Amino acid sequence: MANLLRKSIKTVHKNDLEYIIAPDGKPLCFKAWLGDWFSFLYDFLMKKTVFPKTLSADISIHNEVLRRELEGIREKRVLELATGNGVTADFLYKNNLYTDIDISPGL
Repeated sequence: MANLLRKSIKTVHKNDLEYIIAPDGKPLCFKAWLGDWFSFLYDFLMKKTVFPKTLSADISIHNEVLRRELEGIREKRVLELATGNGVTADFLYKNNLYTDIDISPGL
């Protein structure tokens, strides 16, 4: 993963994740939050609850908007914050440099 942070911020790659190094030289770690325990249900909850009941929407329409809005993005550096399951990457051309981050390591 390309380090997109300031050069003064050091990171270490461990178990497919990037960790910011604290001043004492140890990786910064955060306590798991409730969402980590249920990350395996994320897609199901988004499709069956969040989109139809909370947003009064359909996830297939959401995916179509992603497809339409991202179709012209090529050879760019793309940073996605609060990525959830990372489905946005499915709609980007493979020649983009895609980096994503979410508060939940499970996602």
